Amino acid sequence: MVTEVLKRYSNYRSEIQEYMKYVVESLIERYGEISEHYIISLDILAMNLDIMYNTKKEMDTKGFQHEDHQGVQRKAGWIQQFNTSQQAVFKIMHDFGLNPMAASKIKDNKRERDIQKFIDSLSQ
Repeated sequence: MVTEVLKRYSNYRSEIQEYMKYVVESLIERYGEISEHYIISLDILAMNLDIMYNTKKEMDTKGFQHEDHQGVQRKAGWIQQFNTSQQAVFKIMHDFGLNPMAASKIKDNKRERDIQKFIDSLSQ
């Protein structure tokens, strides 16, 4: 299951692939599976991580401002792109329960599965 899902991100840079592996494994540990309706959120997460990396590169190489056609220094557009993609990443991670605040609020299904396995083993 993990390998199938991770194939979707094989064209992304290695940092994103590693992060997606962490996310997918965390979701499987927490929920026992990757539901089909998670795929779109995972895809959006990977895309926004890619945007973040690309715009971070722009900020590092070109700075936070650019000169417009009249020679006036303006805030660079990639700053807004970075902020927007960063917010999307945080939202998805929160929705999956993979940040500290969200994790404290979401019921841990893994614990319930472990208890169910124990109960099932007693009745065998």
